[in-house]
Amino acid sequence: MKSLGNFLRYARKRSGLTQEQIAERLNIVTPVLSKWENDKAVPPLDLLCKLCNILNISIEECINAELSNEKRVLPPENFQPEKLGETLKTLRLKNGWSQAEVGKKLFVTSQTVSKWEAGGVSSLEVLGKLAELFGMTPMELLNGLEHVRDLPEKQTVAEQLKKPNRLKIKFTAVILAVIIFLGAIAGLTVGLVLNLKDGGNFTQPVQPLPTDPDPDPKPDPVICDFVSPIKEFYTVDQAGFDELGRARVRCMFFEVAEDTSVYAISDGKIISVTEVNGDRGIFIIQIEHSYGFISEYFCISEELTVGQEVKMGQQIGTTGNLRKLDINTFYIYLYYNGTKVNPFEYITDLPEPIERPPEHIHEWGEWQSNELLHWQECSCGEKSTQSPHTTIDNQCTVCGYEDIIPPVADDSFYGTPLSEINILCAWDENYNGVDFIAKRNEKVFAISNGKITELKPEDNNGDVYTVAVKLNDGYKCIYHNIIISGWIGEGMEIEKGEVIGYVTAETDNGTYFLHFELYDPKGVNVDPMKYIKTET
Repeated sequence: MKSLGNFLRYARKRSGLTQEQIAERLNIVTPVLSKWENDKAVPPLDLLCKLCNILNISIEECINAELSNEKRVLPPENFQPEKLGETLKTLRLKNGWSQAEVGKKLFVTSQTVSKWEAGGVSSLEVLGKLAELFGMTPMELLNGLEHVRDLPEKQTVAEQLKKPNRLKIKFTAVILAVIIFLGAIAGLTVGLVLNLKDGGNFTQPVQPLPTDPDPDPKPDPVICDFVSPIKEFYTVDQAGFDELGRARVRCMFFEVAEDTSVYAISDGKIISVTEVNGDRGIFIIQIEHSYGFISEYFCISEELTVGQEVKMGQQIGTTGNLRKLDINTFYIYLYYNGTKVNPFEYITDLPEPIERPPEHIHEWGEWQSNELLHWQECSCGEKSTQSPHTTIDNQCTVCGYEDIIPPVADDSFYGTPLSEINILCAWDENYNGVDFIAKRNEKVFAISNGKITELKPEDNNGDVYTVAVKLNDGYKCIYHNIIISGWIGEGMEIEKGEVIGYVTAETDNGTYFLHFELYDPKGVNVDPMKYIKTET
């Protein structure tokens, strides 16, 4: 079905212009133009006249939603509604109609007609109806009184235009009939002569069969639309810069609630799955679609398989783990033949934004010295480490957090007071960990239950590794430069107190130490000494 929106989009693409370029020249925002092209809104007449001049199309072509073979006349770039109103009034008086009579013909009130004649025509639909009523073209109405034909007062404009010149029509018809008859006689005579020269064989020559059309035609990318990847969001915006640093749309991003579903914008195949920041459970997904399109989703919380087929509108993940990056924004990029394109030009079914929930005020308790920090969760899902909880058998009664032990010490070190732990370098905002003084080859312990997520060999030290462990309560710890125990490996579950390696790092003056880092569930580096349980 033809529509004004599709026609405007086609005309813009034909002109080689982007939505951003058009929006800038019309002094509007890009989403407004996007709504016009997706038939979710209709441009007002003043902006439509400017748009016609930019795209080199006529008002009549907009009404018919297709290009015309006739000579194109552009509307005035600066639409003058008062001038149009005067033209309408003049035409009404020439026809001898009252405002009420015009209203009855167009099924509106006389007050509406009065408003139009005062300069209140603002839509293409109304302009088209008025042009049809007065037997004029929309261009004649827009160009004003000087272009209105000087017709006799006693005969209406509509009657004058519709009255046929029967004599002229009959004469033209006779001439055409004679020409067609003579042409047929001449063609038959030539064919007869040629066939007699060939021995009187009247068999028609064999015509070559038409070639089969392309079984899989590749359409112009401008007609490829995609469904929205997000069905609920607070805001949607665009961002990015071109090679010269000028603002240019290269992606669209949605401000979303936690655990918002993410959908494939079209049928396709997953060609890339990349995990973000290690073990956070957040992925960048790339899906290859038809006609050279690739969509890229950042970030979603469910890992998919490379080569997996997906359908348009199929849920491919959620935004549940974005909080780990301390963000609440979902991004999508779109590529065409390897080049980033503006997703706003292709994703056409964006739903209306949902209402943002009211801001929640948190009143966290203050942390007290010599007490453990635990996660405290509010009813809205927000968490904080500002309130201590009570524990029974090293297990928190509120959040399930387990007290952690020092990463280095003798086997009897579980009950050592905090004051007796020897620190080479303490944690501060500029130093991400704590350096514990130790003996050479002293045991290194798992500080709590968890899983080994990374074993990274240190350069030029064959048996020396950096070990990362994700604890069961969401925390993460890193042991640097230790000789690992032979039994451990990536993905292995470990229990608190198990020996995972031995101290090997040494200072210039011969002091051995372990550099140890601790990160909370949001990925924020924290002081381990506020969490370590060293007293029974």
